[in-house]
Amino acid sequence: MASRAQTVAALATIAAAGAALAIDVTRPGDPITPSSANSPAAEGVANVIDNTGRTKYLNFDRLNTGFTVTPSGAGVVKHMKIITANDAPARDPTSFTLEGSNDGVGFTMIASGPLTPSITRFSITSTPITSNTTYVQYRVRFPTLRDPVAANSMQVAEVQLATSVDITSPDDMVTVTYTPGASSNPTEGPTHLFDNAIGAKFDVLNGNLGPTTVDVTPLAGATVVTGMAYISANDDQAFPGRTPQNITLLGSNDGTNFTQIFTTAVTPATDNFQDQEFEFANAASYTQYRLIFDIPQSSTDMQVGEIELYGVAPNQVPPDNDACANARVITAGQVSGTTNLAGGSDITPCGNGDNVDVWYRYTSAAGGLTEASTCDSSTDTTVAVYDGCGGNLLACDDNGCGLQSIARWTAVANQPYLIRVALVGGATGAFRLNLDDAPAVHTDVALPLAYNFNGMVHAGEAGLPDAPTGYRSISDRGLEISSAADSIAAGTLLGTTRIAYSIVRTPGVLDIVHLGDRNTVDNNNHVFDLVIDGDNVGVQPDWLLDTNQTGAQTTNLLPSNLILGPDTRLGVLYQISNGGGDFLMTLTFDDTSTAVIELVGPDWFFDQSPGPAFFGVEVQTQLGVFAGAENVDQATHGASLNVVEAIVSTARMLSDGIGDFTGKRLASITFSDRTNTVAGYAIIAASVRDGVPACPCDWNHSGQINSQDFFDFLNDFFAGHADFNGNGTTNSQDFFDFLNCFFADC
Repeated sequence: MASRAQTVAALATIAAAGAALAIDVTRPGDPITPSSANSPAAEGVANVIDNTGRTKYLNFDRLNTGFTVTPSGAGVVKHMKIITANDAPARDPTSFTLEGSNDGVGFTMIASGPLTPSITRFSITSTPITSNTTYVQYRVRFPTLRDPVAANSMQVAEVQLATSVDITSPDDMVTVTYTPGASSNPTEGPTHLFDNAIGAKFDVLNGNLGPTTVDVTPLAGATVVTGMAYISANDDQAFPGRTPQNITLLGSNDGTNFTQIFTTAVTPATDNFQDQEFEFANAASYTQYRLIFDIPQSSTDMQVGEIELYGVAPNQVPPDNDACANARVITAGQVSGTTNLAGGSDITPCGNGDNVDVWYRYTSAAGGLTEASTCDSSTDTTVAVYDGCGGNLLACDDNGCGLQSIARWTAVANQPYLIRVALVGGATGAFRLNLDDAPAVHTDVALPLAYNFNGMVHAGEAGLPDAPTGYRSISDRGLEISSAADSIAAGTLLGTTRIAYSIVRTPGVLDIVHLGDRNTVDNNNHVFDLVIDGDNVGVQPDWLLDTNQTGAQTTNLLPSNLILGPDTRLGVLYQISNGGGDFLMTLTFDDTSTAVIELVGPDWFFDQSPGPAFFGVEVQTQLGVFAGAENVDQATHGASLNVVEAIVSTARMLSDGIGDFTGKRLASITFSDRTNTVAGYAIIAASVRDGVPACPCDWNHSGQINSQDFFDFLNDFFAGHADFNGNGTTNSQDFFDFLNCFFADC
């Protein structure tokens, strides 16, 4: 228990910082007692209310662990919020009990129920509390964990007992207005202000040029906001001075006229994930809010980890578009929606129990291919399109883009269409619906990579470290392939620009291209056993003839017959163990020219950015964080891993001076030259977007087959580089195969 002197010192520190803490009834330094003292010295119970997500409370008792706190704040607790800790999702609590006491002896049950924390680290999970009573003390327990078998402890970064609820959500509509000359990187935009993930930030480059304005339209509808929380970014400790000097909050009911609600100076952040809370008087309800962030304290960048707006929604009524007859009229663009409080009993043929729905009405002006999608949503949705209420089903989709959906149909000019959106399994929640009246049409071709390693955990491969044909980790972890929502194999796998990728979903077969040597990775800590002994490290499997796969790994692409056009892009997915690193991807063309591209990846553990891209790379970003297994070949569920997507384009290779490869046919792709010799590299998939299908006997790529192709082939044949059939050599069989194709006119 904290001493009175410690409590006074902590409160003095807060007062000196100028932060008004009123929403959370607990304060750093409040008397707090753990359920037991079975915690590391640096990860004790005081960390759970220290107003920073960087530290954590860990208890080795695992189940039914928690704490009792005597808060110095006042108010009825209406919400409990937890922030997940820095590692090991298996340790996350998945249920809670909250009790109150006025004498420290007898406790009254206030609330209990499940918790559903994200596997993303430093994520916020809130649960409502039904209570009208204040208590002197509160006791919090966490009865269950995400994976009690894999977890050696319970851990949580922060617990807050709040007197009101955050009225924003990750699917709220957000827009930003920068001062001229300022901007944000695509992965650090304003939506991170409200994404319930404090590990991701909103960063404004050249934010010192003037204020930044962010408008948010909460899906909660009309709300009365009386509090705000500012949480510092994930690297404020390393880059001090990026805190905005002031924040101003305004409200509006028409999107044009705004009324100032509150303005405050912000204390410079000295730590990552530092929470500052402000409570203020306000009785007016608004449907839209505007935040004006002043210039940074002493930096060119202005950054914020998370903003929470606390208040109440005075009128909790079903959505106005709950029924098809009342479908909300929309035009092309994006709108936010919610199925909260909606009804419905119908389901669609493409969904799974998607009975709770809302409806939209769209009338095409010009007709043509039209797309309705929820790809930018965070919830698992279905989308269906009808030609009228109770009419014909024109399009229906579930999991067309991950767990979200894409429905396309050919619209007729001036014809109204009804678009139905629902969450699967009868769930309710928020979503973003995007209506595109001229969607781009792409052709994505998955490259048949020459996989050399069974490095992803498929169903039935866990717990069998000595199976002669089974899974083997490239280091101490691996991705899990399943239908679970957090698996990379859940739904359709699309990249950040919606390039479609095909990954191996069949157990017991090779599924990645591996660069490295399992016997030397991680400083020789995972060497294969010589005999089967059940120690979970694993023997060298039958399919791995040589552990040394550090050399170049090449896939022959001539059978794919793909020619690069001016707008062609090649995407590749990969991850790197033990600290991350660089490697080379070499594209070889059938005229023997090559493009050498350097790709970069972070350590594969949890949420980490790959950093800036090198020449020829148009996009290099984290595709996501996905469920994984740990404990080497035992493959115990519990370690979430990030995957990087890199996209190389014909245009970028040309502009970066690598070369002009337009019109050239891909002959092979090679991965080589890893820079981190203690890491394993896994290339998971690759796809070509908008390549030009090549007729192999259009030898000169002129777009037509004629005698010139024959003569050009003969020249290459006698020069020894006319490997027509892609078998690695030039011989008489190539000549006969070319003739068959030539006279068959392809």
